[in-house]
Amino acid sequence: MYFASLGERPLVVTVALCLSACNGGVSTTTTGSGGAAQTTASSTGSQSTSTGTTSATTSGTATTSGTTTGTGSTTGTTTSGSSTSSGGMATADCSTVSDCKLEDDCCACAGLPKNVQPPMCPIQCLINECVSQGYNQTLACVLGRCVAGFDCDASTLSCGQPPPAPPSCGAGETASIDSSGCWGPCVRADQCAKVSACANCAANQACVYYGGGLKSYHCIDIATTCGGTASCSCMGQSVCGGVPCVDSGANQMTCQAP
Repeated sequence: MYFASLGERPLVVTVALCLSACNGGVSTTTTGSGGAAQTTASSTGSQSTSTGTTSATTSGTATTSGTTTGTGSTTGTTTSGSSTSSGGMATADCSTVSDCKLEDDCCACAGLPKNVQPPMCPIQCLINECVSQGYNQTLACVLGRCVAGFDCDASTLSCGQPPPAPPSCGAGETASIDSSGCWGPCVRADQCAKVSACANCAANQACVYYGGGLKSYHCIDIATTCGGTASCSCMGQSVCGGVPCVDSGANQMTCQAP
């Protein structure tokens, strides 16, 4: 290899690079042997093309030269939007009673979707809950929910004038109406075909008033996807179906049926 001696022209190497990226480019020029180094950077969102030539001699001097030219432009449009979410949208468990089945064991007498297995009941008993509660095989799909279908509407009482006071029930329960038209045992409010008023519902349940010809109140468990708060935006479609839904109070909704 030949090295430049004293009195000869110093070795000069010029390198041109053009690096292009999706949103900009960087151009660097370097001059060796005591030369200056200059770096320029730009980000213009343009695309570049490069052409270059290289020549070399064996006289001890190597020269590399290059030129970079770039043209082009990129025009983009970004569309942004906003959305509101309360954790998800509740879905209906059933559309007809054929989508439901009955849980009947020592722990519960309740309607369930056919594809849901009841929780394991650790209690042993001689009489299952459905028998002890006087259940009369009224399994139903009500407002998109599978329920045992107990009659819990005090307006259907037909014994005594005035009717006797209902029995005292625990949290989440309400008195049912038995086959004789009098007060029956306490049952889960969410397993009633309908209840007398929102006061019959538990604190963790939604009260839905269905207007129109039904004019009935219903206690419905708040869907887990709704973050503990019942609202038409989260539960309205699953409960009211195609009927307009209006929030009518804390954890209360109204299906505005004609």
